[in-house]
Amino acid sequence: MYELLLRTDIDYKKLKITDIFTHSFKIYYYNDGEYTHIYLDSNADQRILQQYFAVKPSDFNPYNFKYWTEIIPDIENDFYYKLHYNSLDNFISSSLQKEQILCILASIDNKINREFLRRSHKLKDRQTRDAQVQRQQLESFAKDTLYSIRLVLLSNELGSLLDTAYKLASYVVTNSNNIGVKTLFGKPLRTVYPNSWKAFLSLEDYEYDNDFAQIRRLDYKKRLWATQDDLQYLVTFPTTVKIPLGLSVTLPYYKLERKPEICIGKDLVYGEEVCLEPIDFIGHAFFFGASRSGKSNTLEVIAKQLKNYGVVIFIDPNSQSARKLSQIADMYFSITKEKPNFGLNILQLPHIFEDRKKNIDYQIANVLELFDKLLQLPENAPNVRYILQVLLYQMYKLTDNVTFQDVYNAVIDLYNGNLDLDVNDEQFQKEVEMLQKMQPQSFFSILTRIKMLVENDTFKYITSETTLDWEKLIPKLKKGLIAFDVGKSSGEIVSQTVQMMIALSLFYYVFRRDQRGEDKIPIYFVVDEAQNIAHFSFLGDILAEAAKYALHLILATQSYVRLMDMAGEGNARGLMANTNVKLVMRIVEGNDANEIAKSAGLKEFVDVFPKLSRGMGFLTIGGKPGELSAIKFIQVNYSGLEDKEGKLTEGFEPKIIGSQDIAKMLNPILQLIEKKPEPLELVILYRTFRNGKKIYMPDLLRELGVDRDRVEDAINKLAAAGMIDVTKEGNKKAIIYVKGLFPLKHVVENEEGKKVALRVIKKYYDKGYIVIPGRQQGDIRADFLALKYDSSYKLKYDDVIAAEIESPNELSVHAEQVVRNMKKYNELPNAAKDRIAEIHIWTSEEAYPKLEKAYKKFLEDNTIDESYKNKVKIFSIKIKEKAEPKVQQPQQKIRKPNTSTGEFTQAKQVERQEVRSESKVVTNAPSAATGNNNNEEGEVSEGPEQEWEILEPKSALTPQLITLAQLELQVIDMSNGKAIIKVSDKEYRINIKDLEDLQGLRDMITEAKIDNNCLKVKTSLGLTQKIVLEPL
Repeated sequence: MYELLLRTDIDYKKLKITDIFTHSFKIYYYNDGEYTHIYLDSNADQRILQQYFAVKPSDFNPYNFKYWTEIIPDIENDFYYKLHYNSLDNFISSSLQKEQILCILASIDNKINREFLRRSHKLKDRQTRDAQVQRQQLESFAKDTLYSIRLVLLSNELGSLLDTAYKLASYVVTNSNNIGVKTLFGKPLRTVYPNSWKAFLSLEDYEYDNDFAQIRRLDYKKRLWATQDDLQYLVTFPTTVKIPLGLSVTLPYYKLERKPEICIGKDLVYGEEVCLEPIDFIGHAFFFGASRSGKSNTLEVIAKQLKNYGVVIFIDPNSQSARKLSQIADMYFSITKEKPNFGLNILQLPHIFEDRKKNIDYQIANVLELFDKLLQLPENAPNVRYILQVLLYQMYKLTDNVTFQDVYNAVIDLYNGNLDLDVNDEQFQKEVEMLQKMQPQSFFSILTRIKMLVENDTFKYITSETTLDWEKLIPKLKKGLIAFDVGKSSGEIVSQTVQMMIALSLFYYVFRRDQRGEDKIPIYFVVDEAQNIAHFSFLGDILAEAAKYALHLILATQSYVRLMDMAGEGNARGLMANTNVKLVMRIVEGNDANEIAKSAGLKEFVDVFPKLSRGMGFLTIGGKPGELSAIKFIQVNYSGLEDKEGKLTEGFEPKIIGSQDIAKMLNPILQLIEKKPEPLELVILYRTFRNGKKIYMPDLLRELGVDRDRVEDAINKLAAAGMIDVTKEGNKKAIIYVKGLFPLKHVVENEEGKKVALRVIKKYYDKGYIVIPGRQQGDIRADFLALKYDSSYKLKYDDVIAAEIESPNELSVHAEQVVRNMKKYNELPNAAKDRIAEIHIWTSEEAYPKLEKAYKKFLEDNTIDESYKNKVKIFSIKIKEKAEPKVQQPQQKIRKPNTSTGEFTQAKQVERQEVRSESKVVTNAPSAATGNNNNEEGEVSEGPEQEWEILEPKSALTPQLITLAQLELQVIDMSNGKAIIKVSDKEYRINIKDLEDLQGLRDMITEAKIDNNCLKVKTSLGLTQKIVLEPL
């Protein structure tokens, strides 16, 4: 008995079967579930067989099966007509099931010729046309060499055997189209069958010889027969594209001088065991193979043995191999369970160098390569990579613990304008502007992959904390196996990213231990689907200096072309050029086969790659010093691992850490305010207010000195928020101040404090600051922050002034709280505290002595360092009334409700006043302690005396359209405290005071209607008001 392995240089369709197998043979096709074996039992000369096949002696026994069937004609008369056979190629390729055997027994049989002649002679006396035709055919058949044929199927499963048998029967066509399937059981050897079995032996149609039970010798009507030409259809060698078969190739013999330390498989050409040593893997290994080529089993075989010579870290994105290896692994981690059992935040800053900036630069360079793979940016996208670079740099300046969620949130905040980085980088500002101009659909398409990660519960859990500390694990283990199941149950992008993170963390470790001169325990890093990590530039360092880092790569991939696409052609060719061991298994895609053959030096075998059976491959090994490189055609051993899972390693579960407000972390001043201010909008409000609450567009543009479109955009936003009104006066656009410049609500509540706050805020605006109310939540609550801005109206977050307003009542009743207000900024994190240049404490002139007393107590606190004390300064505001000449008709005062901004807009019913304000400042310098009259000018810093004029508000009403809910009022004229309005086609007279009150409340009015000459309105607070109208 021989096993026949096909050769790639032979066209088996042209072979004459009987010239090779002789005129009597048995051929068996056996499907073992992995690939089909072909066995031959014949008297053929082995030397002749070796001209066409690779021949291996075999002890294969086809008779150890419970059931067998045979295909025979059902109709006796069919024997005397031509039998037609379809090629069994497709049957063997697609219908022969696992653990089934097709046996074809062929034997030259002259008795069939004699039977045909006998039948022909019997038909001689019949004079019918059919009889004469049949007689001629039989005589023609009798002249040919005829063979007795048996088609037998064997199996241990009766049901599947019968299904296969009926399929086989369809390949035989008789004259009547009736063909039978005889079902038998028992070993088909010459045995003595019990009488009870005879019913199963086709009613004793069979008798027994030294082999199969056979049909009775004289019962020719039950036999199949065939001509020599028919044998070409019955004995076939299927193409391996449809079914895996053994193959043989011609290779020169080269003996590998290797100890049997890591045995991979057997040499199919020379029958020797193929073994490697750990030193062969120092120069790395690369395996190629399509799905079901046996690539995963090969990785298992190698990992199983290499773990005795170092630490093997096995990464499996398909789960099965990692789970099988978990049975023998020292540690087993998985991301496919309900909760992963390890944590790894690769964005956490590594500490490789003593210089933090070096660590940051090194981390960013590597992390950006990870984001390159994740984002897959189109060429026409803004330079998001550069934005990420700047963002990461700013984050790492403040914290080691950056997460993917932090990065995602930061980019979103930049896009929405909620994050204002204090970065003096013109290119960065341009990139951010481009980003903010992107359409939402385009922007979010860029971040889709990161969004999928940060919203994935498994990924969030893994990256919440790093629990894998290679610095502890590797030295403790020294030798062994760590298996990672990074299967795709949580999504392919999660699987790919975790692979990249493990690879990057491992490289950080080996680089760090090399920097420190630590012991270098060999690490064998085994990665399936290596295209997911092949783009990292650090692989080039590992490939070039394997001995230096003692990290040895064993990579596997299905497609070399895809590897080039994902890693770049240069990286892919570098991997091929710098790997000592290569194994090329079945490759079905033509481009892949050509590229691999060219890179691996296997050009002459490129046509063989698609035909390789499972586990077969071409192994190329670089020689040791003094050796030549070798090529072996091998069958990889079976790993022997059961398909079951071991126990997960415990004790590495991460703790879930809450997310941080990244915008406020990156810009600590934002922690102290409610929202990011828009300097241009606030300056427009200030210029309008300073100009008598009305300013014309040309004047405003001239004062601001910026692009008109940008000003228009800011004005539109202010108008939409109800902070200004915009009207037309002739050809001029007029901007009228409504509210928003003095946000006092929840900051300053009492009347005395409001008087001080109003003047302080205006003073800061006069000095080129904008004033923002502090955030009134948390332990540290600033009253106001004053910030500078540049000529482009971009905020400057350095040299910030924190302003506190202390009313006389607070100084009298809660003096200790005033002292705490002076101290509280010292509790800020350094990043925020360093941005605050000065802390200004303001009060009225009358309460100033009490403020001095509190300040002195603050200075006496020895727990506060001098640098902080120098920041704190105290000031006073003096308000003096000037008599105003009486006029016959005093100007109508405007009374507005307290709006949501908390702005103090109500004025007392007094005549026009002119108020002069003065301020005093004290620092902890020696001269400051001697009195409170050093600075009478009311300035934030020294300067000439400034006189403020607080005017009674003028009416903001001009002829315009006022909308109250669904009701529109057209203001036609105003005089003598009355206004004429038009509603639909009717006109009414209304008090200007009432109309101004309505205008101030218009954002809160939900219903408005005129009924019986009364204007009735209802606000969102549920309040109703009725105003009498005078019809005209």
